[in-house]
Amino acid sequence: QKLAAARKELAEGKPFAEVATAHSSDAFAKLGGKVPFPIGVRIGAGGPVSQEAVTAAGKLNERQVSEPVRLGAT
Repeated sequence: QKLAAARKELAEGKPFAEVATAHSSDAFAKLGGKVPFPIGVRIGAGGPVSQEAVTAAGKLNERQVSEPVRLGAT
C-alpha cells in the first residue's frame, strides 16, 4: 500500500525528498532520503545501509526508481 502510494507520487512528479520523508521508515527519511556521507560500492558488516541497497542504487540512472530493496543497516 505504502509502496504503491510512493510510486504514484513519484510518477506524478512529486519531489523524491518529499516522498521519502512521507513514506520511508529508514534512518535517512528525515533527510528526504539523502545519505549525508559518501558510500562506497562495497558495504561491510555494520554499515549504515545494506549491500543490496547500494548495489541497486548503483544500477540506476537519474530519476529512475528501483524495485523495493532492504535498506536497513547491515
